[in-house]
Amino acid sequence: MTNDEARRVRIIGAASSGLVTNGEASEQPGISIRQIIRLKASFARNGARGMVHGNAGRKPRHALSDEVKTRIVELFEWKYFDYNFSHFTERLNEAEGMSVSRSSVFRVLKGAGIKSKKAVKHKAKQHRPCPRKTTAGIMWQTDASRHKWFGEEHGYATLHAYIDDATGVVTGAFFTETECMRGYAAALEQGMLAYGLPLSIYSDRHTIFRSPKELTDDEILSGTELPLSNFGKALYELGIKQITAHSPQAKGRIERLWNTFQDRLIAELRFSSITNIADANKMIAEGFISDYNRRFAVLPHEDGSACMPFDRSIDLGLVFSIRDTRRAGGGNTISYKGE
Repeated sequence: MTNDEARRVRIIGAASSGLVTNGEASEQPGISIRQIIRLKASFARNGARGMVHGNAGRKPRHALSDEVKTRIVELFEWKYFDYNFSHFTERLNEAEGMSVSRSSVFRVLKGAGIKSKKAVKHKAKQHRPCPRKTTAGIMWQTDASRHKWFGEEHGYATLHAYIDDATGVVTGAFFTETECMRGYAAALEQGMLAYGLPLSIYSDRHTIFRSPKELTDDEILSGTELPLSNFGKALYELGIKQITAHSPQAKGRIERLWNTFQDRLIAELRFSSITNIADANKMIAEGFISDYNRRFAVLPHEDGSACMPFDRSIDLGLVFSIRDTRRAGGGNTISYKGE
């Protein structure tokens, strides 16, 4: 009998013998008059035993066996040590032949003195999230993350990605050594082939997206609002509007994506013994992104897609080529990079 059950026996016993009224008994914490009446009837039928919960001393029907608990701890410590508890539970059910709930796994691991990676992270200052776009394809947010994706013992790599603002679907992702136009172009190509052309791309103000030069007369006459970089010119040719943000918080969805990727993707890369960019790009394209979208994407407020059909006859190599404008001098000669 627990301390709470012993306290209830004393209270109900006093109420049953008339030492206190039902109202006085209900003044005790956690007991209402309705409970007093019910418990008095149980006390009259069964005595003090009626105050003890019916499942007391019984092993829960769905309780995990000691063997399963030991197996869970061993798998976490030796095989999935860098997974968070939710990610680990998914692996147990999908790769290890188990059928366990997340709450059960949490209890087993915490009971073994193991803390989840997420439990020790300090929360950053919270910013009010921007409302999602209503329909898929209205806007894709993009960014790049330079990180030690292959573990602390390996160098840095940069992952470029796009995420649909309405659904949270990752439309494309691509690794390169550093942040560059090629990385953004390759990730965008993945998305265009799979979903079509978005109406707009939302990025930061990196020079890949926004040229530091002044607008040319031709650009002003054509209605261009920003000085176009080579990537900006490519978007213009494809008919995609370019929008630049003024702070990381404005790109909240892509920023939060990095938090998830730097948790889950790093663990998956380590688990698959991947330590180079080529193999990482293959893994992302062949399963990681689709698995991520299946777990985390949401339904848009409105059905359908605003994406425009992509003409596969377009030469994307030419569209995303590096271009510079030069004026021809005497003898039809030009100078380029000082030569």
